[in-house]
Amino acid sequence: MYPALLRGALAAAEPRRRKALLASLGALLVATYFWVAGARSAGSPGKFLVWLVLLTLLLWPIFDRFWRRIAIGTVAPLLGAAWGQTSFVTGGGLSAIGARIAALLGRDNRNVFDWRAEGTYRGRDYSVSERRITIGTAQSRAEHSAPDVRYILSAGVAVPVPFRGEVTLTRRAAVFDRLDELLRRIASVDLRQTPVEPAFDAVFTTRASEAAPLDVLLTPAFRRAMLDLAGGEDKRRFSGSFENGRFYLDMRIERRAFAAARLLTPMPRLAQDAEALWWDLTLPHRLIDALMGDHVGRLR
Repeated sequence: MYPALLRGALAAAEPRRRKALLASLGALLVATYFWVAGARSAGSPGKFLVWLVLLTLLLWPIFDRFWRRIAIGTVAPLLGAAWGQTSFVTGGGLSAIGARIAALLGRDNRNVFDWRAEGTYRGRDYSVSERRITIGTAQSRAEHSAPDVRYILSAGVAVPVPFRGEVTLTRRAAVFDRLDELLRRIASVDLRQTPVEPAFDAVFTTRASEAAPLDVLLTPAFRRAMLDLAGGEDKRRFSGSFENGRFYLDMRIERRAFAAARLLTPMPRLAQDAEALWWDLTLPHRLIDALMGDHVGRLR
């Protein structure tokens, strides 16, 4: 079903790309005219051409970034509407989850979301967003170096069964596990490292409060899904937590959605990007399936 949906969404967005392309070209011509006129050299075709080239090099990347946001905002609602999505927005500031991520990465960071979607699936509400985190901005400026930019895919779903307490899952790294455990004890955090099963414990460190029902939350299907997500050649870096009736997943991604979107690139050529966006938009659905115990296949 969804290949046809992808093609239809891209085709629907193509007229908007053409209009945006014409608008950008018009803006360049107008900006160049007024710039040259202000410099009192409007009568020189050579200077007009030179300034047109210079302004194009300066402004076109900005136009491309604006178009990427418009492209996602056009395609994603068409994809998500068929899968329980009720809202989709692009751009934004620092949210509660984003603030938590930023706090872990350091104070001098910039954290914004590129897009955010919400919806309902199998009677459970969910949200998913892509975030851009820029680390060490002030230090980078002082050292004249490029800041470290990271992309995070975050999902939150309502857990199908009621529960008390809290559970966290982190990728295992023996030295850091011991350090983190020590810091938690010093901070009197009521989470203790808890074994689940050998195959799962070899990959994840599970910490839980005394009241958390691990056997109910970490179902076999959910554990298989987490192990699959953690595997593969890229060894994905992510963390998960059960708290306040929800499961949260924060995953480091190397390539943001619609990274190939350009004003000069026809939308039908972005089939691979559209498919990747579909997988991101529907990630919460597979998480809910896994929590309900009947998920088969990969999460992302």
